Amino acid sequence: MLDSDDPANFWGYVGDNYDAMMKEYGLTYEEIVLLAKNSFKATFMIDQNKLKYIESVDEYLNEA
Repeated sequence: MLDSDDPANFWGYVGDNYDAMMKEYGLTYEEIVLLAKNSFKATFMIDQNKLKYIESVDEYLNEA
């Protein structure tokens, strides 16, 4: 499970969990980015906010 609601129970923050998924399951960088974007698509936020957060992922990646 990829979760960070309670780091003490899930042994890490979301970034740690993404790293573990890459190491354990061989996920690519592109697949991790897709997971991050899909996490916003799956929320109960209004679509405008979903789009804002998905765009923020792209902005972060462009700055990195």
